Order: sequence, then C-alpha cells, then structure tokens
Amino acid sequence: MRVLAITPIHVGPEELARRQGRYDRLAPEGMSVTVVDLPIQAPTALGTDADVQASDHLVAEVIAQHDGEFDYVLPDCVLDPGVEAAPASEAERVVGLLEQAMVQVSESGERYGVIVRNQAIAKEMRRRLELYSLGENLVDIHVLDLPFEAVTDHEMWNNAMNQGVRTLGASGASTVINGCSAVDLADQDLGVNVIDPTQAALAQIALAIN
Repeated sequence: MRVLAITPIHVGPEELARRQGRYDRLAPEGMSVTVVDLPIQAPTALGTDADVQASDHLVAEVIAQHDGEFDYVLPDCVLDPGVEAAPASEAERVVGLLEQAMVQVSESGERYGVIVRNQAIAKEMRRRLELYSLGENLVDIHVLDLPFEAVTDHEMWNNAMNQGVRTLGASGASTVINGCSAVDLADQDLGVNVIDPTQAALAQIALAIN
C-alpha cells in the first residue's frame, strides 16, 4: 500500500528527510509512505491565521496534483489541511490526522484535551473540532507557546508537553492528543493516555485494508 504524506509548510530537504525517516519507522508492514514538501512560496511555520489558511490551500493543490497516484493521502498536520477542499475523486483516499486521532476518543465518549504549539494553531484546532462535531467532550486546548524550533527539538517539546498533559489531566482529561504530527513523544507514564496522531492515522489506514 502506498501513502502520500504532505507537509503543511515548506520545510526544506533536511527536515523533509527527518520526517520521511519518522514515517519509515512508524509505517506498519506492507505500507510505504512518501513525504513531499510544499513549494518554496509556502509558509515556513504556522504562526498566523494567514499561514494556516495558505497551508490549507496549498495542501489541497498538492492533493489534486497527485490525483489517483496513491492508495491514501495524509496531510502531515493535525489541523487536517486540504481535507475539506480535497477533490471529490480523492475524498475517500484523504485521511485527516485529527479525524483518525479522534476515532478512539469519540467511540469511548471520554473527555479529552489537545496540546498545540501556538494560538494560531489553537484557533484552527477549535474550528476543526467544531466542524467534526467533536467539541462536546473537549476539556481544553493547552497552548505551549513554543517557537517552531521545538518541532525538531524533542526534549524542548516533551518537557513543555509533559506539563501540559498534567494540567489537562488534572482538569479531567482522560486522553490528550499531541497537536504536532512531526514530534517523537517521550515514553513516559503521566497517568493520561497520550495519542500520537501520526501513529493513530497509520494504524487506522492499516486496519482499513485488513
């Protein structure tokens, strides 16, 4: 099975290779994931509302450019850019990370929280959750206020995230979704179920073909 993953921003060759390596490690047996970068005119971080909107538009364009070439298409971002605007011919193949991360949460009806990097991402996250009718059991969206560099600095991300997980857990969240698709989470028991959205999506895709 062939899966296309599309970065939500322009990341450049070095970061593209890192993300490709992560998918290579996470992909279940029998699945091949190809990660492609957005063009150089794309935002280099999701720091503003305009960046988020541009990402959504550009990812949709890349989805259309690869129409029919892959078994599944995976926007590599928990904001599910391009999913709403995907061509009708690709709709069944496009898999949103947030949609898939929420499968087990919505089935169980448990209260959950989300951790994101900044306010612009938090704003779009709330819109997506409302769009998917998934806001009812949301405890909160915890904003880390970290620079973009934290995406590749896993120690920085995990140190900040662990505190956020504890805060959401103390507020009643049974599950926390990590709102960044490109971060390797530390294997640490914080008393709350922490979901890696990329792993969740790949697992759901694998189930769909078995």
